[in-house]
Amino acid sequence: MLPKRQRGSVVVYTGITLLAVLTASVIAIEMGRVYSSNRNLQKMASLAALDAVREASRCSRTLAPTQAELDARVNGSLERNGIRSEIQQVSVEPGTVQFDRTTGRRFLEPSSLADATAVRVTLRKPFPDLLTGLLPGSDRLMVVSATAEQPLSGAFEVGSGLAGLNGGMLNGVLSALIGGNVNLTAVDYSGLAGVNVTLEQLATALDVDVHDLSDPVALAADTPLLRDTLLGLSDALGSSASATVVNLVRGLATSAATNTGRTALENLLGSYDLTGASAPVVNLLDLLLDLAASTRIDPTGAGAVIPLNVNTLGVSIPNVTTLAVGLRVLEAPKAGRGRPGDDSASASTAQIRLMVRMQINAQTQVASLLSTVLLGGLLGTVTAPPINIGTDVDVAKATAFLDRIDCPQTGVNGGMPRAELSVVPAVATVKLGTYTGVPTTFPAIANNSSQLLGVGISVLGGLVASINVNLYLTNPVSTTAGSGTEQPLPLPVTQFDAVAATDNSDPDVWIARGVPPATSVTGNPQTVGSTNVLGGTMSTLFGSLNITASDPAHPAGSSICLLRIIVCTLQIPVDTIVNAVLTPVRSVLSAALSGVGGIVDALLDPLLNALGVRLGSGTVIMQSVTTDQPMVVTVCRPDLSASNPRGCPES
Repeated sequence: MLPKRQRGSVVVYTGITLLAVLTASVIAIEMGRVYSSNRNLQKMASLAALDAVREASRCSRTLAPTQAELDARVNGSLERNGIRSEIQQVSVEPGTVQFDRTTGRRFLEPSSLADATAVRVTLRKPFPDLLTGLLPGSDRLMVVSATAEQPLSGAFEVGSGLAGLNGGMLNGVLSALIGGNVNLTAVDYSGLAGVNVTLEQLATALDVDVHDLSDPVALAADTPLLRDTLLGLSDALGSSASATVVNLVRGLATSAATNTGRTALENLLGSYDLTGASAPVVNLLDLLLDLAASTRIDPTGAGAVIPLNVNTLGVSIPNVTTLAVGLRVLEAPKAGRGRPGDDSASASTAQIRLMVRMQINAQTQVASLLSTVLLGGLLGTVTAPPINIGTDVDVAKATAFLDRIDCPQTGVNGGMPRAELSVVPAVATVKLGTYTGVPTTFPAIANNSSQLLGVGISVLGGLVASINVNLYLTNPVSTTAGSGTEQPLPLPVTQFDAVAATDNSDPDVWIARGVPPATSVTGNPQTVGSTNVLGGTMSTLFGSLNITASDPAHPAGSSICLLRIIVCTLQIPVDTIVNAVLTPVRSVLSAALSGVGGIVDALLDPLLNALGVRLGSGTVIMQSVTTDQPMVVTVCRPDLSASNPRGCPES
């Protein structure tokens, strides 16, 4: 009996197994049909969105389309692909593509048709008829969505340091940043400034694939030596630059041989989209300065100060006997390139800290004024050591933003694109005070009452009187220079020249006119904000310095005997002597700190310009605009919540 029972059990188990296999097969077939139907519907939504965005982008038409025209374009696309009869609901939404910085996802922000640059198409159709009732959903709607836009990108810069091309100042800056001696002429700098570098050349110079420039992970992992980057750049320039310019770059690479700092590509470049890799993205001279600065980043501000060679700066400030200038790079500059509104579509100057330590000689002026008190100097001699004055200038970065690009349109602006930008000018915190120590060690400015000067007056060799007048700064003073309010450029950039494409698949590239060193045109470059703010700031700070003077051995209001013949023959009030010291000191400091030809005119403004910073204002240079074929940027579904991985982020 046992074998027969066992055979019966096998039959039962076999039947159960076959039923399970059959059920699983049916479920797999059903799921495959649903998946295939959904995938096909998603393709149809993407194709319809691509068709519709050609209307919304207005690359081929002058006026914005109507909603009826967009609907007709989408329905026509679905009809051509033989699926319109299956669709129960069609939704067509114009808008602009936004970027959610938290999730890193793009989504459509609905807008008027006049402002739209993208279209979202959402399709709903019933699930396919199911073979069995094993799966739910035959009475539900399948939902897909696709958002397409016409890719537009722009390349631009802010705060270019090309103005003036001060050879001495640029030599001092580059020597300090690179770490070797740089001795180029103004003609050399003009040659470097006349070359624009493309995205492809930049990738070649950095020894990375051009696609890595759009990958933050790849950028973060790549930190080449400055020397290697400059050599790569000299090779990448090829025939686009003269042999003279290529040799200049190679010479800078030689000067950078001792610089062991690494080029932080992530900090320098951000991420680039790849539309138009052959379009120029940055000026060569600016790129050289940016690369060198990126190797010197000290974000804490606590590292060693980079001293600038004062002899190469060509600086002359009245009555300054010793001058030391130091630099800290807190954040490297960035050129901007990307889609309007994206994070990458912003350019910034460097965030820096300038430290100036001066010793100012007031001996001659003090002695001259006291000579009238001391009978033409016959009765006494005056000694006055140099005055220690320090200035710290912490400069925040200026940032430019690409706000909008209008696609080239037939019959509008001569068929050229149109770009709108805005800028946040650089602001600075300026601190003025005295210090103790050697200027070249960049001692900190004293944060409390401290002695500014001690003047010794010896009457008749000290036989009659020795007078000491001490000058104190009650406290250092500081203030903010400039306004960090974002300001739109007053004019759009409208003048471009088309670059002939070498391949039908290449995007359209438009080079902006007016890029330095070429002659400027209306709208490019543009400067907004206040100018010469640092000079007024320094004058205000100097006026705020509370300098007190006193003779510690003689109270105010008393008199000092300068000449004794049996009895005191010549007495003079202490206040007269104190004022005779204080007045020339104020005059000397004023000439050095706030007068014409002082520290601002001779040093700070030219140095900031060489670093690409115009304090209180922002100069923006549009380089190029690139337009490509329409593309799908997201398939997120607006009917799902933002917390759902397939849902669209909220605006």
